[in-house]
Parts: sequence; structure tokens; C-alpha cells
Amino acid sequence: MRCLLFAIGILLVAIVPSTRAESLYRCVGRSGAVSYQSQACSETQRLDRIVEYRADPIPSRDSRQPRFETRRQPSRLAIRNPRQRVAHGSVAVTSNSRCRASKAKREADLRRLGLSRTYEQLSRLDAPVREACRGF
Repeated sequence: MRCLLFAIGILLVAIVPSTRAESLYRCVGRSGAVSYQSQACSETQRLDRIVEYRADPIPSRDSRQPRFETRRQPSRLAIRNPRQRVAHGSVAVTSNSRCRASKAKREADLRRLGLSRTYEQLSRLDAPVREACRGF
């Protein structure tokens, strides 16, 4: 019976996290530099004070913040503005989307050309963007 109680006691000590106090040393160097450390000050430093503290317990998995739930996107039919609604199976092409597509094509062409490009090439690439974006 004694062995069983002893084994249970050892098991509890191993399972229960330690809550002992820790020491924080404030050390001052010869130049006046202050450092906080968990070990005693070295010979080149002067001990200014010792602060006792208890480390915060590690939160259990259940007490942590709950995971974020994914939100459902509103359906296309839930859009309040009728101008933004799109008929099923078709894609609305707006001037803004044409402008973005033209700028993306220009950027791809600029990457393809690299830095060895002429003024004429740049002008030729900018013309469709000016037309699609109305000068912007």
C-alpha cells in the first residue's frame, strides 16, 4: 500500500506543473548599462536588485481563444444594387475591369522586355492603357 501511495505521489508531482518562484536579477555594468537576466550577475557587473516572480501558467487548449469561423460570402443575388447583379453564366465587363486588364498586360510585357526597352516600346505599351483607362 505504501508503494502505491508513493507511486501516486511521484506521478502527481510529475504531472502537476511547477509553480515555484523564479528570480530576476538586475545587473549594472561598469559603463552603466542595465541588464535583466535569470542568472546571477557576472564578475564585471554589479547586482542592483533581485525580483521574485511567478511565471504565468501555460493556458490549456480549452481556455484558448476559439478558432475563427469562416464566414459565408453573400450570394450574387443578395447584392442590393441592381447594377451590380450579373445574369447567370455571363461576366460583366466594366470599364474598370478593362483598365485593370490592360494595366496587367502592360506589366507583363514590361517584365518580358526587362530594362532594355526604348521610348517607342513604352509608348506602344502605354497607348492601350490610356485608351482603356481614359487617360489615367
